[in-house]
Amino acid sequence: MASLDSYVSKAREKGISDKRIKQTLQDEGWDDNEINQAMADLSVPKPTSKTAATHSTGHLQSALHHVLLWFFLGSSSISISLVTASLFGANVSTSALASLIAVTLVTFTPYVVFFVLFLRQVRRNPKTIPNKVWSTITICLASIGAMISAITLVVSAVTSAHVSAIVASTLTLILFTVTLVVYGFATFAAPNMAKVRKVVLLVALPAFAVLMGTLFVLSLLQLGPAKHDETIRAELVKTAHAIKSEVAKTGVLPSAADAKTLVTKDTITYTLKSSSTYELCATFETASDESQFYPAYYAEDVDKQPLNDSYLGEYNFYAPSGLHCFVIQSDQLATPIKDKP
Repeated sequence: MASLDSYVSKAREKGISDKRIKQTLQDEGWDDNEINQAMADLSVPKPTSKTAATHSTGHLQSALHHVLLWFFLGSSSISISLVTASLFGANVSTSALASLIAVTLVTFTPYVVFFVLFLRQVRRNPKTIPNKVWSTITICLASIGAMISAITLVVSAVTSAHVSAIVASTLTLILFTVTLVVYGFATFAAPNMAKVRKVVLLVALPAFAVLMGTLFVLSLLQLGPAKHDETIRAELVKTAHAIKSEVAKTGVLPSAADAKTLVTKDTITYTLKSSSTYELCATFETASDESQFYPAYYAEDVDKQPLNDSYLGEYNFYAPSGLHCFVIQSDQLATPIKDKP
């Protein structure tokens, strides 16, 4: 009984509640009568200021730990969707990609710090668990995220949606499922699952780090090409507007030599096609599936109508990766269509 009395005394000095002390001893196989006797024979000490401060810090640590996790999960799920869409050809602005990189880094880095602090506490005392209230909220939020991802995945598969939607929903489902498993085992694992719990906790951080690292690298890889194509589209619009202004002054489309001063970027080439149409060519670094929504804008399909220079915007210049040309018609020089009598 001396060892039992010593344990109860030391546990109380650390600020551990009698209920938790009793539960721990029961889990270790101690008889209830022995536990009750040991706890009754010892007076409950008043917690020292050091003990109270440590207890308070634990609650604050749990709050910050979980709030940062929520922000990380939210930013990561959005990042997965946008980066995946960008990889499969959707137009994602560089500002959106850069913002997601920043948010994910700002939330993930301190989250790692708090998770490592928790792992150090578990190393000192394997029975340490996260705050149950905060963990329960995290598990509920992760469950909602997993259900939404699963529903999106099933709907995307059944409706034969774009492959990017299927990939993104699969990755977000994995993210939320890993979170469920980690915090479920960390907080509510049975005593006989102690070894499994330890493995799950040790694997959790590397798993999150791999996901974070993959998103970070893919986002960075997309930033450069996306910025290049954004610049190209803007310069194509500027060049077309400059040529339109020149036509307004001279009444004719400029020759290739005269157009050199009008083309705003060296990587854009100008070719005179007819008295009222010309061609602008540029090289794109990212494939854009949005081109399929504007089939009439592509010069290789001669049956399609060219772009009208009076209604040009950057949205007109989405194209597959590589060299691509756009035929543009001068609205001022176009032959008007006569109405049938």
